[in-house]
Amino acid sequence: MPTLAERFGKKEPRYPNRFRDLMERISRKRAFDTSAGTEEEKYAQGKVFSNFYECFIYATIIGLRKGYRVPFDRASEGTKFLIVDSWTHRDLVNYLLMSLLAVSDIELIDLEELDEEQTDEKALELVKLMEEYAHGGLEYIQSRLEDEPHLFEDPYGAVGLLKGIASTIINF
Repeated sequence: MPTLAERFGKKEPRYPNRFRDLMERISRKRAFDTSAGTEEEKYAQGKVFSNFYECFIYATIIGLRKGYRVPFDRASEGTKFLIVDSWTHRDLVNYLLMSLLAVSDIELIDLEELDEEQTDEKALELVKLMEEYAHGGLEYIQSRLEDEPHLFEDPYGAVGLLKGIASTIINF
């Protein structure tokens, strides 16, 4: 029987459509672009992230740190991108999964008793939670960029932004 982590990996998160321009502004590649490029090319383009999923992960972490999640209708207001298993930063994906479990209402002891359908439901629940925290993080990033339009032009702007956020839920 598939584990929760395996089911989570098969899910296809969505981000709110209204943030497409923001994600394109700070992410070099489009959602499905697999073209190669050097770090120098990325920097020259003024992009912080190589892929949409990296931006999505960053926004999720900001949302988690701020304790800020914003629900949205993923079916009508969301854009799909790569399934979680396609994200190359496996350690970071596992870290996100554990962080989401920590803030979810899921009782860890109950995970041992789940059947296949229930495991899939819990995995989807975690993806929806991740989407809500990413939505909150994207709202925060957008508001910061309105105040500081050149924030991400500094090579350490993304790190500084994240470092400056006091954790309200999880001590990262």
